[in-house]
Amino acid sequence: MKKIILILALLPLFLTATFIQPDMVIAQAGNAYDMVNGINELRAANGLGPYSINASLMAAAQYHADWITATNQGGHTGEGGSSAYDRAISFGYGGGVGVSVTENWARGYGLSVYDCIYTMWNDPDHWNNMLHTYHNEIGVGVSVNADNFVTYVVNFGHVTGSAPPPPVLTPIYQTQAPYIAPLQTSTPNPDGSIYHVVKINEFPITIATAYGITLEDLFRLNNLTEESSIYPGEILVIRLSTTPEPTATPEVTNTVPPTATLKPSNTPRPSLTPYQTAAPTPKPDKSPGLILRIFSGDSKYLAFGLIGISILGIVLMVISSSRLHK
Repeated sequence: MKKIILILALLPLFLTATFIQPDMVIAQAGNAYDMVNGINELRAANGLGPYSINASLMAAAQYHADWITATNQGGHTGEGGSSAYDRAISFGYGGGVGVSVTENWARGYGLSVYDCIYTMWNDPDHWNNMLHTYHNEIGVGVSVNADNFVTYVVNFGHVTGSAPPPPVLTPIYQTQAPYIAPLQTSTPNPDGSIYHVVKINEFPITIATAYGITLEDLFRLNNLTEESSIYPGEILVIRLSTTPEPTATPEVTNTVPPTATLKPSNTPRPSLTPYQTAAPTPKPDKSPGLILRIFSGDSKYLAFGLIGISILGIVLMVISSSRLHK
């Protein structure tokens, strides 16, 4: 009875542990100001002054980010076929006179600010927007849906007559590689393969650069795309094994097998004397008896057998009948 009570008491705990899973931890997206700071850090590393935040550009970028999340349609063309320039003007940027506007956007699961800057936007067009020497203002919009898909929209602008762009202190992206924080690389394994464990604040572009491989090769080796995110603790393949599998080599010996020598046999072969013939082998008698013929399956003898049996039966019936009447 005590065992039954104990089992009933522990049953709710077992069911709770089995069927109730803990909530999954979802990576937090960066906010608009995190993106502004990340881009300005990149500019500082390349000798450029920071972008200034503009309220109209912020509103235009946020409007487009929300529209992408609501419609699930990515791109620079937004509601009603509007462009980044159109949206900035509609929110009052520069009074609509002498305005220049460009835009970066990205969307992905759990996408971080640095994933955007160093991975999604790792190409000359996007980098030129972030490291522009004419634009001097910025606006950022961030939108996240229920599935943790994060959308970032960044508008870069300049209004004629506004403060001139910060001076170029050092060469920028076209002539100088972007600043990348150093990371600790892994030692190759005995077979030549290399694996890297992702740490905090490491990104595909920084990892690829540290190991001297292209970003495309890193994506290919790990089945990633430009929209993929990586997480601390994740193991990435940097290089596959370079040691070929050992090939079995057949053993070669110089031993020559001895040549067989035939010797004449001393055993005389039997011979027949003249006119001597071998005795014939007696053949078995092929004439079986009547009984065997009947049961051999021969239809002729089988018929004879049946007739004989029938006659015998009639005779026996007659004899028995005559005895009964006496």
